[in-house]
Amino acid sequence: ILQTLQVPWDSKDFHVKLSHISRTNKHLAKYLRNTRTINEKFARLTAMTDTQAMALPVRKTNNTRTTETVIYNRINKCGSSTLSFLISGVLYKNNIHQALGGSPPHRFFLDGQKTKFAEMACSGTPAFISRYFFYTDLRDFGCDPICFTMMRDPLQRFHSRYRFNREGVLKNRPLINLKQARTRSKDINTCISSSHPECAYSGVQPRWHHQFKIDSQIPFLCGDSEVCRTLGHPDAVATTIANIERSFLVVGVLEHLEKTVAVLECLMPVTMKGLVTAYNTSNVHMKGKHAAMPSSVMTEASRQQMITRLGPEYEVYRYVVQRIERQWIECLNKKMN
Repeated sequence: ILQTLQVPWDSKDFHVKLSHISRTNKHLAKYLRNTRTINEKFARLTAMTDTQAMALPVRKTNNTRTTETVIYNRINKCGSSTLSFLISGVLYKNNIHQALGGSPPHRFFLDGQKTKFAEMACSGTPAFISRYFFYTDLRDFGCDPICFTMMRDPLQRFHSRYRFNREGVLKNRPLINLKQARTRSKDINTCISSSHPECAYSGVQPRWHHQFKIDSQIPFLCGDSEVCRTLGHPDAVATTIANIERSFLVVGVLEHLEKTVAVLECLMPVTMKGLVTAYNTSNVHMKGKHAAMPSSVMTEASRQQMITRLGPEYEVYRYVVQRIERQWIECLNKKMN
């Protein structure tokens, strides 16, 4: 399901793949054929150039409809591939259409795209829409969907992303990433001590993701305003926490994946039915192996420096850990009663 929907297959490639699938699973082939429509629409929306996006009509309204459509705005290097793997199978069993395609470097939408996004989310049939993008408030555009995402310990995420960029930069990477790689730091400790752009917590997060500059989990939870996108902005943490309470049904935590899965199924029993069973019977909790990379080994001094530097991220993270723990206990009590 992930391979078929995440990769932007053209029509011919898609039907060839579907033909292979139908030989062993006609039901799955039919499901993929039916869910392709919303997947294609969302993929085209995220892949628009700025010029194309600015040409779209903007329609704001005070009449907001609620919907059972679920939006998972994935945060990169936070276990989202693992969670998507689990969820995609559950959605198939529950016959809920899903849109997983689109442009990964695209980080936030312009108002014309938000208008289209709101129309898509509130089109009638509930669906599951997921890709990497900052929190997008669709209420001003007439739609109030269910939102969730998942965080990770900020230092662990920073380190994972640093390694990931180097593991993939010379193989299976787009040309734009190879060009961006020319500006990468020599090693992680020098990067931190010299405040290289990969390791300096400052600046404003752009609309298009840059592989070799530091990024932040906060805009994924806060939104695309300048306050949310400015690293270290004095109002960013409070704004983020307020928006989590206002807009997110669940913000999970990778380090507490089992509890996150339980809370997702508890609070979305129709959409996520069977998610706990899928988690318990899969091997997604097994850690993958990584080749040794001396350039990414942090000294204790570097670790402490980055923990301090990522202070705002840790404020939000600690709040989210407490929230998911509280939700998990409430769900346990509900189940017992």
